[in-house]
Order: sequence, then C-alpha cells, then structure tokens
Amino acid sequence: PDNVRFGAADFLGTCASATYPDYNRTGQAIALGGLVFSAFIFADVVISMLHGLATLDYYVHHAVFLVAGVIIRGHCMLPLNAAILLSMEASTPFLNFMLLFRNRGPRYTFAVRVTGILFVVLFVAFRLALNTYGAILLWRSRDFAYPDGVPRWQSMFLLGAVQVGSALQFYWFPAIAKTFGKGILELFSGSAGKTSSKNGSTANGGRPAGMEKAADSRKGNGSRSEEGLSKAKVS
Repeated sequence: PDNVRFGAADFLGTCASATYPDYNRTGQAIALGGLVFSAFIFADVVISMLHGLATLDYYVHHAVFLVAGVIIRGHCMLPLNAAILLSMEASTPFLNFMLLFRNRGPRYTFAVRVTGILFVVLFVAFRLALNTYGAILLWRSRDFAYPDGVPRWQSMFLLGAVQVGSALQFYWFPAIAKTFGKGILELFSGSAGKTSSKNGSTANGGRPAGMEKAADSRKGNGSRSEEGLSKAKVS
C-alpha cells in the first residue's frame, strides 16, 4: 500500500515505526543499508580526491547521491525507492571481480567472462528495469510521497536526482552492451583463444577485450561504473 511504500518512520535514530511495526525489520534494514552506502560514497570521494582517481562528473554524481542519501536517511522516508536505489548495487560485485582479475592471465579468463555476463544481466534487471519503475512510481506519487515537514527543496531535489539517475543508466548502457557483447560472444563461441593469436583480442593475459574496454570506458567516464550511482550510487 502507498502508506507503506511512501511511509516515514517515527524514530529517526533507528528508523523504527510505531505506526507499522510489522514492517520494522525491513524498514530498519533499508535504513542501515542506506547509511552504510552513504558512508561509502563519502569515503570514496575523499580517497578519490586525495589520490586523483576521478573526474569532475564522477564527483558531481557522488555529491548528488550523497546528498540524496542523507536526505532520505535523515527523514527515514521513501523505503521502497531507497531499497530500489540500493538494489542497483547488485551488479557491483561482478564488475569489481572483473576489474580485479581481468589482467591476471588465462586462468581467470572464463571467470572474468562469466562475471561480465552477470554484470550486464543484473545491470539490465536492476538499473534499467527496476530503477525505472521506481523513478516512474515516485514521479507519479510526488504529491503525497513525502511526509509532512520535509522542505520543498529537498523533495524536489530527490525527485530530480532519481529521474536523472535513471536516465544516466540508459545513457551508459549502449556502450556497455556494445563492448560487453563482444566478450559474451567470445564466451559462447569459444573463439577467444584462437583470435588471441590472430588479432590480439584476448591479449594481455587472455582477458576478454570487449569486457575490458567496457570497464575502461566506464571508468574513463568518471562513473567508476557501479558505484553507484550509485553511481550511482544512487543513482
């Protein structure tokens, strides 16, 4: 029901609700996840600044979603949308695995390709499909989605951040699909080893060239991919 999907907790410290006690465990788990995620985003920005690891758009992305995370957690509200935003990180472990092992030789080639496929599948399921549903739902419910007392600028900021974050996923996806698609075709055709000697498509330790380029492209965007938005982190 809408009063639960767009509900707000009574106790900001733990995000516990006296109004809907049956949903306390779920609501508090979402709140804890959001808090951890926001802390990670903040730490990532600081580390990236200290070591020069990111570009301007990356910082803007993280700043926007850090503010969004603080607003949502600060009011203990929008549990469904918060859960959807957090769910987008389901693809992150597979991307990170691929980035970590792609240069470690032929022994990891198959694992890197499989995790690349899982990354794309989860990207589509959570970042394109589910996140789009959440963005549309929030837009359609914007007149009653926020509890009383939330400043107008905060509600409008959240609404805009969610819509823009959803659009960004579609902006990133064509490049991901194009480059990861090559690695997927190599996996099912079994041609990686053969093409390696002919055109170097799996050179540099036998890593799948398509997936490597996709990862490099995402990092080059400053998105650092699945952070996401939170990159998306919130995203």
